[in-house]
Amino acid sequence: MELPFTGFELSFLLIAFIVFSLLSLASIYYEADASRAEQKRYIAKKGHTLWSREKCTLT
Repeated sequence: MELPFTGFELSFLLIAFIVFSLLSLASIYYEADASRAEQKRYIAKKGHTLWSREKCTLT
């Protein structure tokens, strides 16, 4: 049975998969950090949060 790809093609596909996986993970974590920074800025500016995490009530 013959392989559908040569070694060079397989290595290129593997490298491309790793690069795109890393870029997608970086974009996910970058968005999460950006929203946290925005929340911290809002809390520092206002001095309080809208929802208490312990009781889920307005503070």
